[in-house]
Amino acid sequence: MVATTYTRHSYRQIMLTQPRRPRLLLVCYANSAHALPWISLLDGSEFDVRVFSTPLREEEQNTRNWDYPTYITVKPERGVYPAKTIYSLLPGWPVRGISNLIDQKFSMTKRWLRWIIQTWKPDILHSMPLDVGGKLAAQALRAMPHSKWPKWIVSAWGNDLHLGWNQPKEQPNLKYIIQNCDGFFADCQRDLDMAVKVGLASSKLSLPHPMPGPGGLQLEIFANIRRADSQRNIILVPKAFERLSASGNRTLPILEAFLMLEDQLSEYEIHLVSCSSQVRNYLSQLPDWLKARCHCYDGLPQNELFALMGRSRVVIAPSLSDGTPNVMLEAMAAGALPIMSSIESIKEWITYGENGLLAHALYPDKIAVALRRALTDDALFEQAGCLNWEIVQQRADRQKVRTQVLAYYRGLIG
Repeated sequence: MVATTYTRHSYRQIMLTQPRRPRLLLVCYANSAHALPWISLLDGSEFDVRVFSTPLREEEQNTRNWDYPTYITVKPERGVYPAKTIYSLLPGWPVRGISNLIDQKFSMTKRWLRWIIQTWKPDILHSMPLDVGGKLAAQALRAMPHSKWPKWIVSAWGNDLHLGWNQPKEQPNLKYIIQNCDGFFADCQRDLDMAVKVGLASSKLSLPHPMPGPGGLQLEIFANIRRADSQRNIILVPKAFERLSASGNRTLPILEAFLMLEDQLSEYEIHLVSCSSQVRNYLSQLPDWLKARCHCYDGLPQNELFALMGRSRVVIAPSLSDGTPNVMLEAMAAGALPIMSSIESIKEWITYGENGLLAHALYPDKIAVALRRALTDDALFEQAGCLNWEIVQQRADRQKVRTQVLAYYRGLIG
């Protein structure tokens, strides 16, 4: 299907012909690997769902799997368009550069979102996360009388609240969101507590407990993975890139840790996913015995990544700061032993020496100690596998999350 550009008049005529169901507008980056699974929680529900996308990134000018009518200011350049409609305000290729300049100069995305809210009149506006959809939603709503607002829910993922609150440029926006939203989701208890501490009314907590950002795991997939006969001879690094920021992911210290464990690695393959050029270049300078064990991927389809997890003894994903990483939950569900960073949000899930191991992301020697134990302590591996399956069943089951989320949406609009 070809993306369609609508005038305001023709768009309004289309909207007026639609039967009235409870309307839910999600404001997010429409290609987000977190947002897309959350949106799919609404499949088959009674809600009339629309998505308003923040601008596509320069390196990703295509759609992924937009299964609901989606509004985006500048039309995507390429991609297989879904059966549902894409509404674009400005043309894309071959005049994308001009369209982007117009969007930025005249704040078209913010103004168009405000117009969509005023004309389509959603019952619920759900923006995610705070520093992406939340910021855009706040900009659109500020110029509207509060009496005209839909119920406004916000989601916090990763570090957008935890680190953003300490950034002078971000704090005013975060304060406005927290003070004016009607509901608040977070992927860790740390952020629920912090939101209340900095001004969120406790009554606005959408649920009394954190919720995985993408909406949980399809546990039947992982049950099948666990049942498969697997040699468990892989060490998996699912985020093999360097992100030089306060919340940055680190991979080079993991490579240095491998150098300390030549004997222990003799029976294992090492798989590095989302492997950046920086990591590849660093690996190219390391000894041949290590290079021979490493398999690098730019990226993998989800089913192939899960299959690797099902063959993994260990999944290593340290970072300097985070919320609840989805790769950690996936590793727990797949039966691999997770090695994560010793940070507050991770310790909400991992108890050192019981269902995983913790090591500082910047210290190769500490990562090496954890990895050596992970590869040699069979009792810990077996115990962690059992405990982690119980934990994800209790706290990350996608079917349970869907039931809770839909009940919350329904209750919000009475």
